[in-house]
Amino acid sequence: MRTRSTALTALAAGLALVVLPVAVAAGPAAAGPAASGTSHGKAPMLSSPSASTSPTPLLNKGGKVLRNSKTYAIYWGTPSAFPSDLVTGMAALLSGFSGSTYLATANQYVGGTATTTYVGALSDTSAPPKSAPSTSALVSEVAKVLAAAGIAPDTNALYLVYTSNLPKVNYCAWHASGTIGATTVQVGYLPNMAGTTGCYPTSAPFASTTPYSYATRAQADNTAHEFMEAVTDPVPPTGWVDKNGAEIGDKCNFVYLAPVTLTGTANVWQIQAEWSNATNACAQTTP
Repeated sequence: MRTRSTALTALAAGLALVVLPVAVAAGPAAAGPAASGTSHGKAPMLSSPSASTSPTPLLNKGGKVLRNSKTYAIYWGTPSAFPSDLVTGMAALLSGFSGSTYLATANQYVGGTATTTYVGALSDTSAPPKSAPSTSALVSEVAKVLAAAGIAPDTNALYLVYTSNLPKVNYCAWHASGTIGATTVQVGYLPNMAGTTGCYPTSAPFASTTPYSYATRAQADNTAHEFMEAVTDPVPPTGWVDKNGAEIGDKCNFVYLAPVTLTGTANVWQIQAEWSNATNACAQTTP
């Protein structure tokens, strides 16, 4: 795996931007976090995975896209409650999107070559909400963590919030947008997959593609879904969606082809395909 070797300076609040999470005391939220747009989620499997796509193209609604994105992983909750290999796995996955043919599927939607940079991981050891957070609550959490670290919100960033718990919800993950101060940001909500088998297949070859635990492999699939949707439809549904409102990941939800090789050493994952207008089909690699 490739990890980001540069760790930024730890702040007095006890939070540092590093590859591994560190404890952080609750810090003040930045002024004015608010939701905007509509959250867009990954639904769970109702049965065995099968293609549920329609051959209708994604349509450009004229909104924002993230041609050059940055990603942050934020771990919210007790560190020991997360899968032990989650932080390492997500660092490999998020770093591996850079320069990959998997990300290149988005080129046709963002007006050129899509690029991404995994900046690093942050951690808030306070308890996440017992029920599913609203978009506003998630944006507020991101604002709090960034303020504690002394990091300004970035309009080109996707802040992926992984929680140590799994509330009773009927989805696997979602992404949305919001504002911190005057800055529009993208957020994703990814609850702990250790408590469910409804968001990722358990059969081969899904168990043998990588050395990671089931929960981390499931989270990689959720992350890929939300990441690609955030790149092509950051403020849903104002970017690229089809006539029914489905995004690049929705149209290929639980559609798997060959294992995906991302940038990095032995960085191979069985993650879902994404919709390609260029091929009028689900694709996991687009030259």
